[in-house]
Amino acid sequence: PGSLGVYRPINIAANHPTNPTGQSLVLERRRLEEAGTRTFSQESNIFRVVAGVKGSIGDNWDWSAAVNWGRNTGVDGTTNVANLDRVDQTLDRTKCSTAPGAAIPCGNYLGYGNLTPEVLRYILATTRDTGGNDQKSISANISGELFTLPAGPVGFAAGAEVRKESGWRNPDNLTVIGVANTNRQDPISGTYTAREVYAELAVPLLKRLPFVESLQFNTAARFSDYSLFGSKSTYK
Repeated sequence: PGSLGVYRPINIAANHPTNPTGQSLVLERRRLEEAGTRTFSQESNIFRVVAGVKGSIGDNWDWSAAVNWGRNTGVDGTTNVANLDRVDQTLDRTKCSTAPGAAIPCGNYLGYGNLTPEVLRYILATTRDTGGNDQKSISANISGELFTLPAGPVGFAAGAEVRKESGWRNPDNLTVIGVANTNRQDPISGTYTAREVYAELAVPLLKRLPFVESLQFNTAARFSDYSLFGSKSTYK
């Protein structure tokens, strides 16, 4: 169960019908044992779609292209979360009542087992948070042989990819406005786009010589551009 009062103290007025002391009281914390355990549940939905084509150009070149879309969404639920505004209302004599069937029942927080089912139903809620991630990409690649040297064919490969990714999380409204007795959260979301191109070259230098089975020169370069922080070139 959650600890009520961690984020907001419970003020019990001297004239509240559940206060036998005749003086105002402040409870720094009150654990809602009457509510039972707090349970967490999560429902996730995940899918991915990939489609591609490939082919050949002559005898020495291959090409391919693909599109990819992946997405996952989730709903998180937490039971027995106290609405602190409603807790305050059950302590406000101008709003709560001890009459049977009262819209806002007065709550007795001074001892375990004193909170009635009517009060618990009024102050407790199940929070519902939603969120997810989404990725879309398209890519194309080509590879083959440029020409042949004595040590073998010179290989070349190149390609490009555009990728867009996004994520979001929307906490329950009670959590956003700071009324739930749990950590306050704000909705968040973000997205970025990445564009990349690359090229690779493999040049055979020596082959099947004494003490040398194979010697090859390899080089590659990649250019990446990110919408969040700019571009970068790498090579080897």
